[in-house]
Amino acid sequence: LAGRNIGPLAGAMSIAASWIWAPALFISSQKAFDQGIAGFGWFLVPNIAALLLFAPLALRIRKVLPNGFTLPQFIHQRHGRAVHVLYLIQFLGLQICSFAVQILAGSKLIEQVTGLDFHLVALILVSITLAYSVLGGVRASVITDVLQMGLILGIALVTVPMVVSHAGGLQTVIDGLGGKSGQFGNLFDPWIAYSFGIPVTVGLLAGPIGDQMHWQRAYCMRSRRDLIKAFTLGAVLFAIVPITLSLLGFVAAGLDP
Repeated sequence: LAGRNIGPLAGAMSIAASWIWAPALFISSQKAFDQGIAGFGWFLVPNIAALLLFAPLALRIRKVLPNGFTLPQFIHQRHGRAVHVLYLIQFLGLQICSFAVQILAGSKLIEQVTGLDFHLVALILVSITLAYSVLGGVRASVITDVLQMGLILGIALVTVPMVVSHAGGLQTVIDGLGGKSGQFGNLFDPWIAYSFGIPVTVGLLAGPIGDQMHWQRAYCMRSRRDLIKAFTLGAVLFAIVPITLSLLGFVAAGLDP
């Protein structure tokens, strides 16, 4: 756990990068295009709330188990082996699924851009991730997260404004706030809320609690005060990415005939 000595800025960038799953990079644009400000709003707000609400819970468990490593470890001490095994099954299942999502998206993207074989790319990506994780532990993950977050912010904040400018500027974005159909300009549209918003909110708010990556980052922070700072700043840094990428969806909707 990097000597439990990660500072708030590096921790925040790591938290934000870890919460930006591959789908988050395109779902924000997709929702903005398909369902306008309503669909995008229901995607953005629960994502931010999940990080902010997780922080006090992590603070509490870290206070109770200051030298811990995982939530299942805490559960084992409180509720015994049987409940611990159930938590391990859930944690392992989620890690496999989340890892598969990243590898699938990354490999497919590289295949499309370079023409390399999908399976070969997937094997290379898995090998790289395994190598730096085994050699460097959480510190290596935090370093790569900081680099990833810097690249994501740098590229998004340069390319997206260029797209918006070439597409007609802010007016095109405004024209697309209702989505491609123009029907979803109301942030509290009931159909979007019941068909997408409420279910995704439940899932997203529960996500950090059942995901080991957030517990790792909570336990590797230098102090409990730094933990709160890191998750708060991490939520802000995360928000910049989907908000920026949503502009692509609004532009596309604004240009859609």
